[in-house]
Amino acid sequence: MLAARECNLKAILSIVAASNSDSNLNDKEAHMIQIGKTYQTKYNGDLTVVGYIDAMHVDIEFNDTGYRNTVQASKIRNGDVRDKPKPRSHGVGYIGDGAHQAKVRGKNTKAYDTWNNMIERCYSFKSHAKRPTYEDCSVVDEWHNFQVFADWFELNYIEGMQIDKDIRVKGNKVYSPETCKFVSAKENSIEASAKHYSFVSPEGNRVQVYNLNQFCRDNNLCRTGMGRVYKDRQPRHKGWTKYQSSNEYSAQLRLF
Repeated sequence: MLAARECNLKAILSIVAASNSDSNLNDKEAHMIQIGKTYQTKYNGDLTVVGYIDAMHVDIEFNDTGYRNTVQASKIRNGDVRDKPKPRSHGVGYIGDGAHQAKVRGKNTKAYDTWNNMIERCYSFKSHAKRPTYEDCSVVDEWHNFQVFADWFELNYIEGMQIDKDIRVKGNKVYSPETCKFVSAKENSIEASAKHYSFVSPEGNRVQVYNLNQFCRDNNLCRTGMGRVYKDRQPRHKGWTKYQSSNEYSAQLRLF
């Protein structure tokens, strides 16, 4: 009787062991990274595995951009692989492939914040609604890549200073290595207040005004009257009206 019980116990243990073995095999198969298989990431679209050395070295290619990289298998399974050339900042800016990091210990770097704010000023519709003078501004193509901008930033940044695009070149609309420099907040504020005006002439042409005082003197206009027009306190002055961006116009329509 005892021998029969021992025999049954061994049979049961054998079945359990076989079941566990099958389960472990299925788990391994489910976690295996397969060459040629497409995987989905959290924020960067789909990627395809094109090569496999070991769990620490898996070659991948993003389907949208063709960007290739070697990453850990766990990153693929978790969807945490980044497509570095894919635009992430306002549909234009991308991190790029290089040594410069956007974050260090969970905090944005100064170079990244400067770059991202610059992209936002030029390409964000929400930003244009608040500051319409940036509607015609842009960032040179090479600076769409954060890595390229960060190279310039490291060589030129002065602690406590702000980036400016039009002190070096008056009336400039493009952020670039040739036109930008770092200036004090006071200098930047004076420069900004001198150019943040946009009007429509009596002939219907949009006119960007760099210095309102000088503009009024040159065109026989009243500085107070033009200021009131700009602040929406009166509709026009000698035929001049305030220029309204499409975003401002849409916002006003929603009020009615």
